[in-house]
Amino acid sequence: MFDKRLTQLCPESKKYIAGNIILQWLELCCNAVMTWLYHPNTL
Repeated sequence: MFDKRLTQLCPESKKYIAGNIILQWLELCCNAVMTWLYHPNTL
């Protein structure tokens, strides 16, 4: 979690935080796909 006071102090950083979260989810999905492609019998 992040401190909500920091976003109140610097509200223009919200788009960067949201972008960071979206990219982390994308990375997680890509890692799952790559794992499945390397070891297809694990799922």
